[in-house]
Amino acid sequence: MKIALLGDIALFGKYDVNKNPNVYLYFEDVAKLLGKFDYVIGNLETPFTKKNSSMVCKSAHIKTDYNNVSLLKYLNIGIVNLANNHLFDYGVNGYKSTLKILDEKGINYFGIENKQIYLENEKVVLSGFCCYSSNASGYYKSNSKYGVNILEGNIFENTIKSNNEKGYLNIVSVHFGDEHIHYPRYEHIKLARKVAKHTLYISYEHHPHVMQGVEMYERLCTG
Repeated sequence: MKIALLGDIALFGKYDVNKNPNVYLYFEDVAKLLGKFDYVIGNLETPFTKKNSSMVCKSAHIKTDYNNVSLLKYLNIGIVNLANNHLFDYGVNGYKSTLKILDEKGINYFGIENKQIYLENEKVVLSGFCCYSSNASGYYKSNSKYGVNILEGNIFENTIKSNNEKGYLNIVSVHFGDEHIHYPRYEHIKLARKVAKHTLYISYEHHPHVMQGVEMYERLCTG
C-alpha cells in the first residue's frame, strides 16, 4: 500500500481551471506521480462556493469555483482533510456547498464534526484537527451542528489511543503553527511527543506554507 500525504491545497489564481487553460499541463508530472499511489490525501483549504461576501473577520478569505473539483480528480486526490482555518471563510453556506460538491464527485473527507475515515482493508484510520493558533472559524464544539475538529490535547490523545486499541494505525492531519516559520511551536512538539510515548501514529502537519522538519520520536514519525 502506498499513501501520499499532501499539505495545503488552494485552488484559485493560476490554479483555477477557469482562469488558467494550461493548469492541467502545469500539473501533468505531478498527476503522473500521484497516480502511482493507492491513496492520495490532501488538506483542502478552499471551500467550493459562489458567495462573494464573508462575515468572518480575518485578513484573507479564500474560495474556489465548483469546476475546480476536477483538479482534485485529475491529481488522484480521493480523500481530503477539512480541519483547517479557511473552510468557514464563507460561513455555513460555503461549508455546506463544499460538502455537497465533494459528495457528488465521490471525494471522501474527514476533520469535521468528529468524522474520521477508516480504511478497513488497510487497518488505517484518518483523523484531522485544527489548532486555535491558525485563527480558524467554525470550530466544532459540543453544542455545534457544524464545524472543524479542534486540536485539544485530551481529544487528540484519546482519539489516537482509542483507534490504536482497536487495532488501527493512526494517520493524523494537523493544521497548526505559524505561517512562514520553519520550526513548529514547542507546545505542538511537546504534544506530539507526549502521545508518541504510548501510542504509535503518524502525524502530518500543514499551515506554515514553508518546509519544516521530520522527526522520528520513539514510535512516532511526525513532520
